[in-house]
Amino acid sequence: MAGQTIAAPTTTGVAVVAVENLHPNTTYVAVLEDANGQPLGQLFFTTRPPLDGPTTKFATISDVHLGAVDFGGQPSITEPKGTYPPFALRCAKAAVAEAIAWGAEMLVIKGDLTDTGSKDDWKLAHQLLDDLPIPVIATWGNHDVWKTRDLDPATAVESFQFDALPVVTADLGAVRIVLADTSIPDRGHGDLAQHGDRILEHVDTNKPVFLGIHHHIMRTPLPWFWPPGIPSTNTHRLLDSLARTNPNTFISAGHTHRNRRHCVGPGGALTFTEVSATADYPGAWAGYEVSAGVIRQTVQRTASPDALAWSERLRGALGGIWPRWAQGRLDDRCVDMVSTNG
Repeated sequence: MAGQTIAAPTTTGVAVVAVENLHPNTTYVAVLEDANGQPLGQLFFTTRPPLDGPTTKFATISDVHLGAVDFGGQPSITEPKGTYPPFALRCAKAAVAEAIAWGAEMLVIKGDLTDTGSKDDWKLAHQLLDDLPIPVIATWGNHDVWKTRDLDPATAVESFQFDALPVVTADLGAVRIVLADTSIPDRGHGDLAQHGDRILEHVDTNKPVFLGIHHHIMRTPLPWFWPPGIPSTNTHRLLDSLARTNPNTFISAGHTHRNRRHCVGPGGALTFTEVSATADYPGAWAGYEVSAGVIRQTVQRTASPDALAWSERLRGALGGIWPRWAQGRLDDRCVDMVSTNG
């Protein structure tokens, strides 16, 4: 294949580029140069195996935090008062627009759509979600049901044209999408078992299942990092039942604002990922392609210059530790779950 030259103009020191028309399962080298043609280095990468047959596409966003005014602490990172649209809405709108342009047939929101659950936060949600050309399903996060809320999410979504119940199911081509509420009003940690029977009922299918939740599945009874998720003592029984009912279940959460991949359940039978937030570094959304028993996750950094300018500012969060924690490895972001049925 002939080489490609791609210009990546940027005013923030970083750019996101898409390289198209590459062969699957092939190793390439990218030669990086600055605007003056001076070499910056080389990057070797290998494309993923092909997906057989027609594909179904959907996208997820996590931890949108509409209404948030800062990020991090000591010091917190803010933008000038009165900036509009504010960073959380700006980054989320860019992520959703890019997901739709990519070909997503449905948008899945995995909780913390709002920052405080206030009426003003939900007004921003209307600006994000009204008049989208694809269907939307959603579940809650701890911020949506926090003690600061002045509007319960169940009441708030009555004015939206999407489903948001304790357990929501949507069949989309070759995949069944299930969203389950793990939130506990006025609490930061989560509970996966509270709707366990409904979850098992909905994953009992011959299709591969994508199970979206907000809180991450902890591997210990007590948290060893912030924020606390779902204690292992709350998940063991349900994960065992999930593995028996449908081992082709891909579980994905938000909450931690980072990208990670784990194997959970008996013998690590189930694939579980955490996906980072739309606004916090690296500022991303996740695209899923399903074909012939494969669920493929690709976390994509939002390319909009306005979104990049904000997320790049967060490289300095938590004393510069945040980027290393949040981004994860390539294998955490790009994940294939292959059906045990072949």
